[in-house]
Amino acid sequence: MAFPKTTWTHADVASSDLVPLFRSCDAVVHLAWRIQPSRNLELLENVNVTGSRRVFEAVEEAEVPALVYASSGGAYSEGPKDRAVDESWPTDGVARAITDGRRRRWSASSTPSRHERPKSGSCASGRV
Repeated sequence: MAFPKTTWTHADVASSDLVPLFRSCDAVVHLAWRIQPSRNLELLENVNVTGSRRVFEAVEEAEVPALVYASSGGAYSEGPKDRAVDESWPTDGVARAITDGRRRRWSASSTPSRHERPKSGSCASGRV
């Protein structure tokens, strides 16, 4: 896939050196997220919380002016089999409750560094 002024790079949010990858970027779009295997909470935490924290910190250190990240596509809970549910249905499935909540709390409470904080935006998606 080719787009003007766009560079695609493979990296692991949990272990790659992200700062050099982000230097001179106009924006970083962070979509990395795991919902499976739900039995491996350590892996989910490492990617979803620690990995996201590493992305946010690298964006700040690289002085990227904009960050966009998406909330869990796994914002779900088991629902009834005999009827539809609406947006008020709880979203406390394992991936959401354990990792997305921690990522959001960390993101909201982090303090500014010596650099001006990047503009950021998030969007939540859900499956019911």
